[in-house]
Amino acid sequence: MNNIGVISILLFKRESNAEKLNKILTDNSRVIRVRTGYNLEPKCVADCLGVIALICDAPESEIISLKEQIDSINEAKVELTILA
Repeated sequence: MNNIGVISILLFKRESNAEKLNKILTDNSRVIRVRTGYNLEPKCVADCLGVIALICDAPESEIISLKEQIDSINEAKVELTILA
């Protein structure tokens, strides 16, 4: 049975970490149903902060694995909520 989970990501130094994060998200695209980002600092040109929310639909173990992979990025703060 699949679970619904929300992964919230606060990504510091967005420019230098985006490639690594995007690779993780692409590799786990089968788990992610919705991905949305919000630019908190539209005029920022260096060391910018990014916010991303993921809605996932997969077995709980796969959602937790995705969260742990994102956690491996030093400049990412990641929170997971399993809703169902």
